[in-house]
Amino acid sequence: MTDRYLKSGATGAADGTSWTDAYTALTTAIAAMAAGDRLFISNNHSETGLTAQTYNSPGTFASPCQFLCADDSAGPPTTLATGASWDGSAAGMGYTFNGEGYWYGCQFTSHGSSTNNFYLANDSSSTAVNQFFESCSFQFTTGAGSSSQIRTQGSNQTGVSRVFLKNCTYRFVNASNFFNICGYVRIIGGSFISGTTTPTTLFGLNQTKTGHDFVCSGLDFSNLAATVDLLQLSGTQAGSSIIRNCKLPASWSGTLSDSTPTGGNSGEMHNCDSTDTNYRLWKETYTGSVKHETTLVKTGGASDGTTGLSWNMTSGSQCIYPHQTLMSPEIHSEWNSTTGSSITVTVDFLHDSATNLQDDEIWLEVQYLGTSGFPLSLFVTDGAAALATPADQTTSGATWTTTGMSNPNEQKLSVTFTPQEEGVVVATVHVAKASYTVYVDPVAQLS
Repeated sequence: MTDRYLKSGATGAADGTSWTDAYTALTTAIAAMAAGDRLFISNNHSETGLTAQTYNSPGTFASPCQFLCADDSAGPPTTLATGASWDGSAAGMGYTFNGEGYWYGCQFTSHGSSTNNFYLANDSSSTAVNQFFESCSFQFTTGAGSSSQIRTQGSNQTGVSRVFLKNCTYRFVNASNFFNICGYVRIIGGSFISGTTTPTTLFGLNQTKTGHDFVCSGLDFSNLAATVDLLQLSGTQAGSSIIRNCKLPASWSGTLSDSTPTGGNSGEMHNCDSTDTNYRLWKETYTGSVKHETTLVKTGGASDGTTGLSWNMTSGSQCIYPHQTLMSPEIHSEWNSTTGSSITVTVDFLHDSATNLQDDEIWLEVQYLGTSGFPLSLFVTDGAAALATPADQTTSGATWTTTGMSNPNEQKLSVTFTPQEEGVVVATVHVAKASYTVYVDPVAQLS
């Protein structure tokens, strides 16, 4: 591994051996690097008047390169910093990052156009790579076109790249700007710069080469407009998206998904809010949605300690027994220490109808440790068996708040089984009745 230096104001030999003799342009420094090298970038470094930039890191998966903005008051530096910046001169200026690399403290500004963007992972070949950006900034300014985007993977790729964005900041200047999410992507912390233009839909998931595995945690959305839609889930490639523990814009009125998800796509939002509310849930799939509910709740049921909660499960028209169902998030029991004896798991639900729901319309599936000697799951359900005559699910004696209902109907789902190992029991509720709403108490009751 060789340490090299980059500083735009250096006046020495420009061979990258010290702050005095540093390279003055990033492309020159990268051209001299080998796999595993480390580039120290002065916190006073600045490149302006740039045309489109391509940074071909020679790093490999086994030996990535590091690009570290650092305080140039010491050499070798002892303190990481921010402040190194790159800026284009006109519309049509974008960035492409190839190869394997870890970037810290770098600010990249693009004047953009409809075809010039931030390509964060290898737009120029089919090879999948890993790029990690920490405390960096990606900003569009005047001139960014309607299709300018922060794109996590290139259109030529067939491999799946990995992109991490940790504590980074972002600025858009056009409502059609967005993140184009493809591959394995993790956004960890960070925020949107004050004055940013709010995209119509923030995260697009419509790349045509590969699917996506996307998790966004701890991102501050508060500088975006209240109307922002978070996910576009109608893409042609399958994938899952989770947004959790994020701060939303004040009085957020947008949606989790701007359209009905296609069959292989799903989006979830957990514990995101603009105030001190920590129970928000929203899940969107092809077969319907699941949202938290605080009015129609079971007495003595699920709660955050103060507020009673249930899950509003509203199925879509696509639901059909037995395979195409709206499935709830997992309901985890408390630790089960019973082994060798039968136990029963019960989940209560409420709906608005004088007619009971049957076991081909709603059912419980439970995963338990049913094999002695190792933690191999077995599965049990109270759903109707194939070709069996459907039967009513059991009437429940639970008390619910039923405000606004014409025919409140309290029922329950129950399965009995014999665990062979101690552990957590995992339950999911499945709704197969099309275009219907039920309220589920998300507590797995063991008895």
